[in-house]
Amino acid sequence: MNDSSDCPICGQENAFFGPLVDDSTLEKAEILTEKMNEESFKTMVNEKVKKLCARFCMLCAENSGIKMRKCSTTDGEKWIIQYFSKENLFSDSLVPYADCASEEHEGHTALLISEISNLENVLGNEYLLKNFERTDGLQTIYDGQVSDYRKYMEIYEAFTTGYTGFGDIEGLSDELKQLFEESRQRVRQLVENVIKLKQRELQIEQDNLQMSIDHFVETSDTEEFEKEHARKISMNILNNFLEITSEFQFSQKDLDEIDRKVTQRMEELEESYKKGLFLEIETDSKFYKYQALMQELGDIDRLMTSFQTDSEDELDIKINDELEKLQKIEEAMKETKKAKESMDPKEFINQMDQFRKFSKFLHMELFEMVSEKNTSLIQILEAHERYNYAHLMHLKNFAVTPEEDSDDAAFSIFIKDFESIKSHF
Repeated sequence: MNDSSDCPICGQENAFFGPLVDDSTLEKAEILTEKMNEESFKTMVNEKVKKLCARFCMLCAENSGIKMRKCSTTDGEKWIIQYFSKENLFSDSLVPYADCASEEHEGHTALLISEISNLENVLGNEYLLKNFERTDGLQTIYDGQVSDYRKYMEIYEAFTTGYTGFGDIEGLSDELKQLFEESRQRVRQLVENVIKLKQRELQIEQDNLQMSIDHFVETSDTEEFEKEHARKISMNILNNFLEITSEFQFSQKDLDEIDRKVTQRMEELEESYKKGLFLEIETDSKFYKYQALMQELGDIDRLMTSFQTDSEDELDIKINDELEKLQKIEEAMKETKKAKESMDPKEFINQMDQFRKFSKFLHMELFEMVSEKNTSLIQILEAHERYNYAHLMHLKNFAVTPEEDSDDAAFSIFIKDFESIKSHF
């Protein structure tokens, strides 16, 4: 809601009878309606109502930026609060009428708090204004991380499906079979590693969330019932993490090894970046780490861009066509074997030889296609592995926690902004 009845476009004064409503206001109204249906939220609002003064000075409230209007209802005339800001909350702007009268303020009028018809909604909205960024904002961020994790798990699982072997195809050399199996094994190893890195990432995000919850509970100066409500929201978010992370099968050795590699890679990137500088300045900040990490993310983005071609889809279509042909040959061979007794022996042998030759030819073509696909998968997975390490470097060196350094927070925002405009991340 805009704090003016003037037209924001032409500047005409009092162009609108009341303050303007925009899309964000409507969105917040929907959120408030949903929250007011929650029992714990209603209880918290009722507690806030009890703490307000019975009568307050209308003029003092209006001078603080509160906008009110008198309306006729079925229950008689009531007042509604039209506007207040995050900087001037309604409950903070109330001056008890007794205090105002003692100052002998001329023209000041008292209003009973019970005469405000939308009081509960006002106080509920106050809470959202103060805490939306911290609680609902946290939910948006961390729910997105859980969603991203699940999305990546589906992608990585897809990497391991498809044509997986050639069996004992007559005429296909052991060397070719071994090359194929080695490439498939490399794909499996990379998938296992990128999954572990993603799981470690989720664990760190969970730890950061837990630190934020603990910090708020310990240091917040809000009312206890507000604090408890915020804690419940945060714990609901945390439980979404625990539902996933509780199934991780990490040993401490696995965690230590991942963290060691993350630290090592960060040191190597920073050292490499410094070698390219004309002049290195001594500094206690993580500026060079930040620059090295941004350089790495830029390199990964360019690498991933180079993979974006239509050839992968075309290759999948060709592989499926070859597999369908092989299936038809196998079915034809089974039918021919069933009809063996009624066929001329030479004709039977000739047909089976033709089937085997065609099958061998298709397998050779299929081998080349699948090997090409495996090579492409390995390159893509290696890029994902590289990015997952880079993201862990981000979380480890520029963590957004209650104890964060202001420089670290700024660097973290810059890194996230860069990642947000790159579709590959």
